[in-house]
Amino acid sequence: MVYRGVNGEGPPQLWVRRWNALDATPIRDTESGVRPAISPDGQEVAFTVGSTTIRIVPLQGGVPRTLTESAGGSGGLPRWSPDGAWIYYTDASGGLSRLPSGGAGHQRLSERGRLGWGRSSRLRGRAARRECGVLGHRE
Repeated sequence: MVYRGVNGEGPPQLWVRRWNALDATPIRDTESGVRPAISPDGQEVAFTVGSTTIRIVPLQGGVPRTLTESAGGSGGLPRWSPDGAWIYYTDASGGLSRLPSGGAGHQRLSERGRLGWGRSSRLRGRAARRECGVLGHRE
């Protein structure tokens, strides 16, 4: 489990607690991190900093890497693909985008308002949901 918390007087940061442990451990270099998403293999966590930056850091410790600094104003809401190869997020335009979890190669899947159930966006929305497989919709 990964969550945001504080320790004493320090700034809020992300913490990890293994299911078989009672104590949580702070994740280094995640100060001001929010919206954590654990990778499918449980080795990394994607999170947002501020309102536009998405980073990934190994849960066992290591240096965080910045995937993008142009996520949407909602902080991008990062989510992993089931195979861990992609990070899906809300981009600055309000649409759905993805990046390889290793970085580089931004791809926009839909534009703002095009992921809904409206008549003109139905096929595109279904394709995007099927593509990422992480939005929880069933056809």
